[in-house]
Amino acid sequence: MRLLDGVALSGGTINNFGTLKIIGDSSISDDILNNHQLTIDAGQTLTLSETIVTGGTVSDNGSIHVTGDSAINGAAVNGGQVTVDATTTLTLDNTTVTGSTIADNGAVKVDGGSRLNLSGVLLSGGAIINLGTIDIFGNSSISNDALSNTQLSNTGSTPPTLN
Repeated sequence: MRLLDGVALSGGTINNFGTLKIIGDSSISDDILNNHQLTIDAGQTLTLSETIVTGGTVSDNGSIHVTGDSAINGAAVNGGQVTVDATTTLTLDNTTVTGSTIADNGAVKVDGGSRLNLSGVLLSGGAIINLGTIDIFGNSSISNDALSNTQLSNTGSTPPTLN
């Protein structure tokens, strides 16, 4: 297990084959993170800028702040708060988000041929650029967003709230 407390990582590839735990506000910029387990402790913030997180599980007990175009692809994101700054895009390709709140002051994007699964997610505030498929399979809501959409489906028993 690697613990990050007030650390700023920048400019390379990080291969995380174990657990990377954020125990103090930290940032990852201009990096590629090949992930197994990334955990953000309660009350802590991980800032992402121009970073691609690929694979594994992101256990967000605190918050993720996206300040530069970034992606979390092929991963499971569980819990916490995700904030996407204005003029910034967070790409979520082939990712499942469960029990999270996403404040997309910028944009959330799903690329063509990719899927974003949402369960128990509150998504609000900016633009959703869906060139692939967004599948809502749990009690979720999308509000105050501009949705450009290719495929939005509900495979759960509860219809999503769209405002």
